[in-house]
Amino acid sequence: MKGSRKVVLWISVGVAIIIALALGLGLGLGLKDDSAAAEVVPTFVLASDVKLDGMTKAAFTSDPQLAFRTGMASTLGVAVDDITITAYTDETARRRRSLLAAGLKVEF
Repeated sequence: MKGSRKVVLWISVGVAIIIALALGLGLGLGLKDDSAAAEVVPTFVLASDVKLDGMTKAAFTSDPQLAFRTGMASTLGVAVDDITITAYTDETARRRRSLLAAGLKVEF
């Protein structure tokens, strides 16, 4: 019995060494990644809308759109290319006398 316990002990030690080597060296098993660790940069997506009083859909051409994106990018501290206008629609006044309340709703 004592001899069989020693054999089991040596087999266990041998298996532990093989596992340690496999984990330490990788042995091509995909257990170790030798490539440089890439820095993970968190990405956040924000969706919002704003109403531009006095602006119409017809007047919101490429130049005003670029000005809007530039202003938003400056305000939010991001690149202009990070601001995407997803939609824009004319908003009508809800009150009869409030013509100034009409404007353009811009979703970005």
